[in-house]
Amino acid sequence: MRLVSLLLLCACLPHAGGECSSDAECTGGPAGSFCAENVCQGPPEGALEALPARVFGRGETLHVRLHVHRAHGFATARVVLAGSAVGAVPETDGSLGAQVPLSLAPAGVEGAVPLSVELHDNLGHTTTFPASVMVDDLPPRLAFDARTVPVSAVLRGTKLTLRITAQDLTAITIDGTTGSADGSFSLPVDTSTAPPGASVMTVPASATDLAGNHSTITAQIPLTRVKFIAQPPPTHSIQSLVLTDTQILALAGQNEFWFLNRADGVQLLRSSTTGVVFPRIATDGSRLFFGRDTDDMLCRLLPDGTLQACCGPFAKLTNGPILSGTTAITATGASTTIFSQSLIAQPDFGTNCGTPIIAEKIADFTQTVPAIAPDGTVYAGASKAVVAAQFDGFVWNPATVTAESAFYVDQPAFRDAGTVLLSLFSSGGFDTFTFQKPPTTAFGPVSKSLGTSSILAPTIAADGTALIAGDNFLFALNADGSIRWSRVFNDQLTAPATAGAGDIVYAGMLSGQILALSLTDGATIWSYDGKIPVRGSLAPGCDGILYAGTDEGVVALVIDFPGLASSPWPKAGHDLRGTSDSRRPLRSPTGACLE
Repeated sequence: MRLVSLLLLCACLPHAGGECSSDAECTGGPAGSFCAENVCQGPPEGALEALPARVFGRGETLHVRLHVHRAHGFATARVVLAGSAVGAVPETDGSLGAQVPLSLAPAGVEGAVPLSVELHDNLGHTTTFPASVMVDDLPPRLAFDARTVPVSAVLRGTKLTLRITAQDLTAITIDGTTGSADGSFSLPVDTSTAPPGASVMTVPASATDLAGNHSTITAQIPLTRVKFIAQPPPTHSIQSLVLTDTQILALAGQNEFWFLNRADGVQLLRSSTTGVVFPRIATDGSRLFFGRDTDDMLCRLLPDGTLQACCGPFAKLTNGPILSGTTAITATGASTTIFSQSLIAQPDFGTNCGTPIIAEKIADFTQTVPAIAPDGTVYAGASKAVVAAQFDGFVWNPATVTAESAFYVDQPAFRDAGTVLLSLFSSGGFDTFTFQKPPTTAFGPVSKSLGTSSILAPTIAADGTALIAGDNFLFALNADGSIRWSRVFNDQLTAPATAGAGDIVYAGMLSGQILALSLTDGATIWSYDGKIPVRGSLAPGCDGILYAGTDEGVVALVIDFPGLASSPWPKAGHDLRGTSDSRRPLRSPTGACLE
């Protein structure tokens, strides 16, 4: 019977060392042998299942499995990590398993974390299996390459590429970047996406490693909207400017023109006007058209700065011409000449003047300038009258002249072909007239007083909102005359507001500020302070640049929405050429910006 028991025990414990009465009698067997039930027996034996080779995050759980090969009695196991123990439980295949929270690992660890698996028998004998697991509890260490981050302000809209270096135990991804062969990352940056009023663009870079750790760094990119400030010596106050495709044509002072490169503001040439010039100038895209106050002449200047022709005198000129094609149209005040109180069309005969076409003795246009409506009708306010006349290129058709009590100033604006808005002299308001087609009958006026001492010519936004400026205020008025919003500034506006694309309203100030306002509510979206008085209406080009004359030159600012609003009268003079012809489209049929 004793032999049978011994054989059964040996079948269970293959490393038995024979009969014994104490542990000392088992020293000749495998290390750790002991005497139990009078038989030499070995320590518990098993195999630790290989741990995953991947890197774990400290927030994950590690599944540890131990396969038991032999043990005295009932075997138990535990996993010890960083001084904490996690007990194992039997699994369905007979192995012992433990779910080890890696939060037991030291915080901030990055690398191999040692652990041990202890296998115990029921007599307290232990076999230990050493192991380790890769744990990453550090976020990626990122850094911008300082050589790629601008220190000086960059022009808004500039596209940059920032280089980022990274250090981590595992591979990482950085949002919006592409990896390079040297292990760095390239982050493209479009500075036009910065908030409109930002002088510094904050660029984030966010990285994630394979363990799920995140980190974010930021770079600060200083921004400017100033593309250039042209101040060719000697500096002059810029009274007005118009644009060709490649040039800025600016009236400097009262008797000199500057021709500037539109791309960089470099002066191409200067040309004397040989007399005092009215501020209102126009271009056909090549030549410059202007009126001289000195001698009441209408003149054309060639692209090389030489005079092509000066025609007249037309006494008494009240301002520079508007353009119907290349025909210059002007109006006169009261005088003793045959041109008094007339509308005059001066055809373009190159170096010759030819015979002007006159609509005589209509009204006194002393303080007003005509404008061409979308249907081609020429409208003008006058002293106690509003005039509507049609010029077909050869003759003036009989004009419609209303009898009013008001004295009108500057240019009319148009909501459509027959709706005309005119500013009132001194009363601080404006009148709205509706003319039938052809414009032989006028309805109105509908008068709106704004309670101010003076007022500038109105302009019209894309949705028909009228923009009325004067002194230190700006009103936005709905088509029914109700006030949409108003702004009062601690400053003086120097020209009518300009309605730009993107529902932006531009205003220039005597202090040197240029404001971009929201058409929706009049809030300031961004501003520029040149601290030099702004002169003349602001010109937002299709090149995404806003051109402004100042008392010391021309400022060019980057804008976010190129061009003018698509309306019949978005700015003084209608368009960037200063033609005052609202038949000229400001958008193509496909919506492309036109000047």
